[in-house]
Amino acid sequence: MFATFDFSLENAEKIAGMTISLIMKGLGLLLAGLSLGIIYFGGLWFTLRRLHCWQKPYLWLAVSWFGRLAVLLGGGAWLLNQAVAPPLLVILLVSIGVWMGRTLLIARLLSVVERSGAVARPGVGLKELSL
Repeated sequence: MFATFDFSLENAEKIAGMTISLIMKGLGLLLAGLSLGIIYFGGLWFTLRRLHCWQKPYLWLAVSWFGRLAVLLGGGAWLLNQAVAPPLLVILLVSIGVWMGRTLLIARLLSVVERSGAVARPGVGLKELSL
């Protein structure tokens, strides 16, 4: 009727090893998501900074979007195929990592913009802002 648990030392070591392994895999997935997020949103930042230099900006926006999306979805699919954890856990941890990458990149880039004194004001074009 009730489940019995084995509280032996060998079983405790086995459970501790599994827990440490799961934690390390989770941290690896978070770091993978973090790097994917930095690549995706860093590419967006790069594209938007160079937009005024290109003859056909709409074309470059589309190419950049497809390229960034291919890297993000390809990396996520590759991580799912590695089967290091259940699929829902992989998706959750990678998504949290991408969100963390976005947050860190925004904080870093905002501090750079604030230190440079470049603030978007009405009447100031992108060419006048040298970031």
